[in-house]
Amino acid sequence: MASSLVCPTCGNDRSYWTISYCRGCWAKRSRHYRAKNPEAHRLATNSWRSRNKDKVVAQNNRSKSIARLKSRRTLGTCCECCGERRESMLDIDHRHGGGSIERRKYGPSLVHRELRTMANPHEKYQLLCSNCNQSRRRLCGECEHLAETVELMECMSR
Repeated sequence: MASSLVCPTCGNDRSYWTISYCRGCWAKRSRHYRAKNPEAHRLATNSWRSRNKDKVVAQNNRSKSIARLKSRRTLGTCCECCGERRESMLDIDHRHGGGSIERRKYGPSLVHRELRTMANPHEKYQLLCSNCNQSRRRLCGECEHLAETVELMECMSR
């Protein structure tokens, strides 16, 4: 029985793996097969993807959520304007505008890739809650919180 749990290629234990090879040897064999048969691999992959669309969508959504979460945490944990801390409310904002043009040109994932590689992402991006982000867009760069603060200060000075 013990001999059936040994990889025939390298002799390592494969008891945690369900295929007749250990994980390392299986990965090596898979890479070799893909290199020699790229067209067959592409067809098999596309066939699996078409049969398992729900799994593909779930994996893509999970990957995107993780990338968004890491990007937000790179910029901080709260809105720079009002201090909102609920992660579901936080958006990544381009400090100097141009986010919609950039998304159309490069795609929605560029921000997340760029944030992970930038030395100082706070120069180009900031973390704002949805309300502050929309407010800045409508009021040409100024948040309603700032406008309210100015009005309050003017009212108090009278």
